[in-house]
Amino acid sequence: MVVVLDPDAASAHELRQSFEAAGLETVDFTDLVAAGDYLRQTKPDLLVIDPEVADVDGAKVVQFVGNKYAAGGVPMIVQSIEDDPRVIATVNSLHGAKFVHKVDGNAPQLLSIAREMLKASC
Repeated sequence: MVVVLDPDAASAHELRQSFEAAGLETVDFTDLVAAGDYLRQTKPDLLVIDPEVADVDGAKVVQFVGNKYAAGGVPMIVQSIEDDPRVIATVNSLHGAKFVHKVDGNAPQLLSIAREMLKASC
């Protein structure tokens, strides 16, 4: 199961469609609270997050999610249009996490990275 958290509904939908077309069961969320509720009930195989959710500090989002999931062996892709040095440093400090600069139409790139990360985590 791949969980996508992206405040941009169109981007979240594009990622879900791309991942599902590749045979990966995927759910997407645009809301941090809804994603948190879902994640309390299941352990994903991969997380794809855009930490720029609402008015929340992106580095804190990455640190919280990373401590809970990446530290527990769940690979995590963090994508952001902002190259916030604190977010990048936080991602780089986590085992099994990768930062990707977010651009329109990068779903194929993320799918390729996701496949590599899922294969490595097995």
